[in-house]
Order: sequence, then C-alpha cells, then structure tokens
Amino acid sequence: MNVPKRIMFFALILTMLGQGSFTLYVPSLPNLSHSFHCSITQIKFTLTIFLLAYGISQLFYGPISDVIGRKKPLLFGIALMLIGSILIIFTKDLLTFNLSRILQGLGTGATMVLIRAAIVDSLSGPDQPKGTACLSIGFAIGLGLFPVIGGALTSWLNWQSNFIFLAIVNIIFLLAVFFF
Repeated sequence: MNVPKRIMFFALILTMLGQGSFTLYVPSLPNLSHSFHCSITQIKFTLTIFLLAYGISQLFYGPISDVIGRKKPLLFGIALMLIGSILIIFTKDLLTFNLSRILQGLGTGATMVLIRAAIVDSLSGPDQPKGTACLSIGFAIGLGLFPVIGGALTSWLNWQSNFIFLAIVNIIFLLAVFFF
C-alpha cells in the first residue's frame, strides 16, 4: 500500500476508533449505573469527563508532535487509550471508572490531532481532500457503528466486554502504527 493510501486508511480507522472510544459503551449506561450503585446522571457524566480530557489533550499533542514527530505522540496516545480500557475492565467503583475515562480521553485526543496533521504533512494535490474525506467517513462510521457493537456486546456478555473489545482494537492499532 502506497503512502497516501496508508495515510487515508489510518485516517479512516483512527477516526473511527476515536469516536468508538466515546460511544461504544453508551448502550451500557444503565448497566453501569446498576453495577456502580449510582444514578444514571452520574454515569452520563463519564461521557462529559471523556470529552473534556479529549478536548484539552488536543491542545498539547499538536505542538509536541511538531517538535518530536508524529509517531511517538500517536503511540503514546493509543497506549493511554489502552491503559484506560484495561483499568476500566477491572474497576469496581465509579471514581476509578472516571479516572480511566480521563486516560482514554487524553489518549484519544492524539488520534484525532495527529492523523489530521499527518494528512496535511503527507498528502498533497487531489490526495489531501480524499484524506480529509476519510476523516469525515470515519467519524460517521464510528458514531454509527460502535454503539451497535457496544449494545450487542453488552446484551451478549456484560458492560466490561465493551472495554475488552476496545483494548483489543487499541492493541491492534498500537502495533499497526508502530510497524507501519
């Protein structure tokens, strides 16, 4: 696969992963409320916590990657997403869940900022709009597909299965970014 197509593929997949990290467990919110013995409002706040960390992290990944390159911060971000997912799998309380969601949000910010930077850095001419289109497509697919996957996993298994799935996907992309 040539470089422009590889960048576009990663743009699509990493954008899907970023949106999936946010929406995958939405069908599990009632189960989480029951598991943590708290209100649904407290569980919904975990979405807000994720988005705050996600937004704040984007302020730092761009400047850092301008200095040290794109790959290391991207690997770091995906590793944070992975650590957050693993911690959530084993959490027994809402505080740990929230702290883990913060880690996931901080990591997810890297995927969104750095894949956009990679498109600007690596693609030119007619490939650059195609790369940007891959971001939009990945965004839409991630928002639509991941809650369906999350709902199926929750109904077949339990809410932790969402984060097991997310951890597996994070491992795959950590390796893909590392080697490609």
